This record gives sequence, structure tokens and C-alpha cells, in this order.
Amino acid sequence: MWTGDIPNDLIAVQVEIPDSLPMRRLDVADLPLNSRKEAGQGALQALGGAWAKDGVEVGLVVPSAVVPGEINILLNPSHPDIAKVRIVATDPFSLDPRLL
Repeated sequence: MWTGDIPNDLIAVQVEIPDSLPMRRLDVADLPLNSRKEAGQGALQALGGAWAKDGVEVGLVVPSAVVPGEINILLNPSHPDIAKVRIVATDPFSLDPRLL
């Protein structure tokens, strides 16, 4: 568990991703069995690192580890089409300390 200070400069970013950009979607069944546990973090990092290194898709859609049924989208800043992803809004964001 992370016990450091909660950053006070976090922002939530809303982006617009054109439908024409390649995206990869992973379902829960595609993830390591212990992916929701701390022990699974290394396997998840390896999976994400390999995806980013391959550079095929601009985005990786993954199930949220915090909120079942929700998704997160990881963006590859090295993808040649990343400039087509447009930031449409930013808002200050703070983590609920109960989550830590």
C-alpha cells in the first residue's frame, strides 16, 4: 500500500479520441489471475510495457481495478498518431484519502 503524501496538483483530463485511431481492448479474462491484488502489479506492468513498446495502438482499454465494470484508457504518448487525441477539458482532481 502506498503511504506517501497525496499529490495536491492532480488533474482529471477529458480527451476526444477519433474513432479512426487503433485501440486495443483487454477484458478481465485477458489479465493475469491476480491482477486485482498487489502481487499482480508486476505482471500488469509487463503487459502494459510490452503494449507501449509495440506501439501498434494509440490506446489500451483496460478494466478498472478499483471500480468493477468501469474502464480506464491508457494512451501511448509515443504513438505516431497521438497528436490526433485532443484534450477537451481539464479539472482539478483529488483522491479520496479513504482509498489509500
